[in-house]
Amino acid sequence: MSCSASGGGGSNEVAEFLNLGDGDDANKHLHAVVPLTDCPHLSAVTSVPAAGIDVHAACSQCANVGENWICLVCYEVLLRAALCRLK
Repeated sequence: MSCSASGGGGSNEVAEFLNLGDGDDANKHLHAVVPLTDCPHLSAVTSVPAAGIDVHAACSQCANVGENWICLVCYEVLLRAALCRLK
């Protein structure tokens, strides 16, 4: 299979590329992502602090300065792994 800049490849090409076979066999392995139309957590989001957001801030728990996340409720900066442990 060759790559083309014009795109347009159909699901058969995707199934072939992923070596899934064709027909019903491919459909068992391919799934569409359907975005949510609403988020139950949206009401918990608070306004951005007057001081703003420091996108270069270190994680408040481990001092990591990599790809951190900001809590949209308290605006604490956390490493994603630390954020997941808080749930």
